[in-house]
Amino acid sequence: HHLQATHPNEPARASSPSSPPANAAGPQRVPHLVPAHPSAGGGKAPAPSKMKKPHADKDSDEYRQRRERNNLAVKKSRMRSKQKAQDTQQRVNELKEENERLEAKIKLLSKELTRTHQQPKSSTSCGLDPTDGGAAGRRDVGRTL
Repeated sequence: HHLQATHPNEPARASSPSSPPANAAGPQRVPHLVPAHPSAGGGKAPAPSKMKKPHADKDSDEYRQRRERNNLAVKKSRMRSKQKAQDTQQRVNELKEENERLEAKIKLLSKELTRTHQQPKSSTSCGLDPTDGGAAGRRDVGRTL
């Protein structure tokens, strides 16, 4: 069995897949895992972003330069964000217009299809001469009008 500590104040749990659930055979007392060296602090050093830096004097040139660079970066970021939102809105408007055109085309084609299906099915209505056995209209077969 391998023991894992979930939290320093919680007991370790067995991580073996074949072991029964912890409360299946009644409560079990498992000792806490303790680091070998208590002064070690339990592992990793804090991330550089979490470390406290000495504060620069607000009157110093370095501080003013960093603030100016940060202000420019913020302004640039906001401009990019605004431009992206405008581009997205323009694309939305273009797609709405295209959608309206396509819906109008669907409506028109649906009406045309309905009208075509409602026409009588006689050989004279499609341009064929019944006296020549349909030879006159064969050139038009497969062509759209």
